[in-house]
Amino acid sequence: MAYDALGSECDPSYTLTGNGTYSQAGTFEQGVITGYLTSGYSVVVPDYEGPDLEWTIGRQSAYAALDGIRAAESVLGLPASTPVGLAGYSGGSVPTQWGAEVAPAYASELNIVGAAAGGLPVNLAHNLPYVSGSKDWAGVIPALIVAYQRTYGLDTTTFLNPHGQEIVDTVSSQCINAFASDYPGLTDTEMLQAPYTSLLEISGIVRAINDNIMGTAGTPRVPMLLAVGDVDGTGDSVMITGDVEGLAHEYCERGVAVTYAQYDRLSHSDAFLPFQAQTAQFFTDRFAGAAPTDNCALVGPGNDLAPTPVP
Repeated sequence: MAYDALGSECDPSYTLTGNGTYSQAGTFEQGVITGYLTSGYSVVVPDYEGPDLEWTIGRQSAYAALDGIRAAESVLGLPASTPVGLAGYSGGSVPTQWGAEVAPAYASELNIVGAAAGGLPVNLAHNLPYVSGSKDWAGVIPALIVAYQRTYGLDTTTFLNPHGQEIVDTVSSQCINAFASDYPGLTDTEMLQAPYTSLLEISGIVRAINDNIMGTAGTPRVPMLLAVGDVDGTGDSVMITGDVEGLAHEYCERGVAVTYAQYDRLSHSDAFLPFQAQTAQFFTDRFAGAAPTDNCALVGPGNDLAPTPVP
């Protein structure tokens, strides 16, 4: 689930039991889960951000998701040959995509047959300028600072001004529905003390972003579905279309069977439903043992995903 959390009130293990104000926010995803259950699948829904709510942190999310599958197979007494699919949209794309990358080394015993990730934050150095000043998504800027502070021990007093620190403190226990659009027009410049004018001028932020660029932890050994909307020629209003295409191209170059899907004229929210429909068919084929297919011949180079030079 794309629970995009800075507080434990947002964890699926809490919200799926009907608790908390965020319990209704995942209604569409709950519908997807129900659909898979009624089709006979067993569904694992992990709290993949871990006990410290490390939002967007790739390895944390991947390890937790894969450990959740291991735990489920153990509790249910399932054999190691049991086929497994990984799926997630938006925040849920993080454990999905990173899980597929680290699984060959971290969880090679799992019989993963495919991974479907939509609306991916591939390289947040590209997302930050895109959402800075946004009406609907600017609130993710202070939320990312919280995540990096927790994970990498950033000292925010060295770069945040009082206004920025106040916003960071406010969002530090919230769910994404509370912070994403709550600061319309907010820019990272407004949050910073001199001489900084951008978060990408701060070495600790850049190192954290570079550590979480998708495609850098390994090569998936399973067919992949990678999908994203494109509402304005740049992205889906929060994710960068060319970044997802660039990741698909990189995987294709490494020999991964990739299906890249681009939903033109659809925003991040609007692309959710076509992604889920395409994912359902993708898994029907994968679990049936159909031969992998790809559209790598049609995938363009996309954006350069190289790390940002550290200031």
